[in-house]
This record gives sequence, structure tokens and C-alpha cells, in this order.
Amino acid sequence: MSWKFSCLSFFLGASLAGAQALTTAVERFNPGVDSPLRIDYRLTEGEVVDLTVYNSNGDAIRSLANGQMAPGSYTAFWDGKDANGVVHPGRYRLTLMGRRLFEFREVTVVLR
Repeated sequence: MSWKFSCLSFFLGASLAGAQALTTAVERFNPGVDSPLRIDYRLTEGEVVDLTVYNSNGDAIRSLANGQMAPGSYTAFWDGKDANGVVHPGRYRLTLMGRRLFEFREVTVVLR
């Protein structure tokens, strides 16, 4: 079995003021076709990181990474499901937060 990845990238500096972000043009994500969504991010220094998916109501529906991370490049994957294993179409915000960083990308989950 081969996987077709959709990719969303966060490339982050050490602080909010110096954060550099680059993202691919992923705006729509179909979990049945494009699974899983690949999320790449890079930390220039150690940081306590929280990578969470929020729905359009602002509710956290899934945590993808949480904890102390050393400087380096990381990859997380999201299959479009919430914490209960259910896929709901709609607009979502993927948020990467730390003490000195905040970065987010929005993606629409579509079902066909």
C-alpha cells in the first residue's frame, strides 16, 4: 500500500517576532483520498510545543504533539479525525503553540 500525502509545513524561528513561516498550498483536505495530512515543522531552539487541531467553533478536537522538543525538524500526521475517530467536514485550524511561538494554518475537510 502506498500513501499519498498532502503536506502542510510550519518553519518556525525562535520567537514570535522572528518566526518565519512557509506553507504549501493545502487548503482542502479529503481524508478518504488525501490521507493523511502531513504537517512538517522546524524548531530553531528547544521549546515546549503543542500542536492541536481546532474546529470552527474553537474547540480542540485532536492533539497531534505535546511536550518538550529539542531543536530540529518534526513531522506529524492528521487523518482528519477528531479524538473520537470521527471525520466531520468543515473548516479547521492547525495550531502550533509554545512559550515563544504561535503559528497556525487553516484547512477545509471535504468528503466526497
